Amino acid sequence: MPAGVTLTVFNAEAVNIQDVEANLFLINSHGCSIEGVRGRVYLLNTPIERAANLTGSLYQCYHSYGGVSSAGERARRSTEFRSALENIAGDIEIDVGRVRVEATGLSGDIRIRNRYGARVGIEEFAAGSRFQITSTSGEVHIALAKDLLDELALTALTICGI
Repeated sequence: MPAGVTLTVFNAEAVNIQDVEANLFLINSHGCSIEGVRGRVYLLNTPIERAANLTGSLYQCYHSYGGVSSAGERARRSTEFRSALENIAGDIEIDVGRVRVEATGLSGDIRIRNRYGARVGIEEFAAGSRFQITSTSGEVHIALAKDLLDELALTALTICGI
């Protein structure tokens, strides 16, 4: 694929994109993995299983509340999606519901809003980076490298307790 093109994918299953310089739009797709992309990535109504080694920007909006399903006499909540974000540099905006977000190696202006919690690991902190992590009802886990404890200011705000 020529560098700098825009690729748009609609309603796909098992999307795997690697090592391209392009802008990507994935819309209403599932089973997605993206690695080594240089450019802007937009995930609209699309969960991402894994996004790694991206440079540019990443935007995701995915709200799957799923309701319940029943099998026999039992009612169950729908499956929660897992999203792994690894080594991404640039502007990152994630707005999801019912997704288990696990992120490490992020740098840039990072905003993660997950209605059911998030897990973020910070081993290094690039100058100019900023993290804003919000959860409406789930836990937020932040793992900081020990040598960063004296360098970073961490503020937590809670409405309903610790």
